[in-house]
Amino acid sequence: MLCKHCKNELAISASFTQAETDANGATKIFSVVDLKCTDENCPEGRRGLPAARLKRLIVNSAPDGSAASCCGVPLAYLAEDSYRLPDEALLISESETELRLRCPGCAKETRVNIEGREKI
Repeated sequence: MLCKHCKNELAISASFTQAETDANGATKIFSVVDLKCTDENCPEGRRGLPAARLKRLIVNSAPDGSAASCCGVPLAYLAEDSYRLPDEALLISESETELRLRCPGCAKETRVNIEGREKI
């Protein structure tokens, strides 16, 4: 991205993730990058403060059902006949047919069908 004053390329001054709740109560996770101008001859560069912010929604990259996730965190990995928990601390309860897991990011409960799957 270019500085609006001097047209030089902006540099990253900070990057982080940000959680927001939408109108339906769902948590959305965003990747946020603050950019600043490094040209000391530019008004934006002299300030030394971020001149722009880019914010993009992080989309779940496992739409094939191979993982249950929330807030970008994998809660359970699922195969055709088995499943694995990356972190046992996320488990609220477990039955023969269902896992109840709590997201460490937003504390939302997620239910995962494990019927016919073996824990590995």
